[in-house]
Amino acid sequence: MRFFLSIFVLAALAGCDLNTTKIKSEVKSPDGKYVATAFINDAGATSSWSPQVHLRRVGERMERVGNVFVGYRSPKIQIEWLSSSQLVVYCDCEVIQHVINYHGITIEKRTSK
Repeated sequence: MRFFLSIFVLAALAGCDLNTTKIKSEVKSPDGKYVATAFINDAGATSSWSPQVHLRRVGERMERVGNVFVGYRSPKIQIEWLSSSQLVVYCDCEVIQHVINYHGITIEKRTSK
């Protein structure tokens, strides 16, 4: 009986997602066509914070992984639209992924304000 209970518990835990996502800000572009979401992924004690940015057209669903910026080892991130074609990501972190142009929008990374 213990064997089956152990298998059940392990199977249930395997389906659990231990990542948590905390949205820091969500800002529409000045022309209202795009929305940028800055968030922190936290995988718990086995990993460090991952500041990320997901950029998408208004009305599209946000993914759980940043598509234009992914960092590592910082719980802080800010975003700011300078124009409809320029987004700035403020973060003091190690950069894992940084897309500099997404559908004609320039994404610039700067150190935190």
